[in-house]
Amino acid sequence: MVKPPRPAGSKRTRQNALLEALSREELRTQEDIVSALARRGVRATQVSISRDVEELGLLKVAGRYQAAPAGTGHSDPEL
Repeated sequence: MVKPPRPAGSKRTRQNALLEALSREELRTQEDIVSALARRGVRATQVSISRDVEELGLLKVAGRYQAAPAGTGHSDPEL
């Protein structure tokens, strides 16, 4: 019997893990982000990462993702 996949977790958990990963690693692609989250025990799809990048207002500077300076990112009422 095959077990169904575990849910990806909460959006808040995923986005917090994404921001933590950005502060510690050089992440150049959304696949890099998915892998970094997996190392932290957070499952995510490229689609959810794409939405997170937009919602968090992440920037791509010199080929790598970076958090936007404080006060310039998008706000999300769910967080």
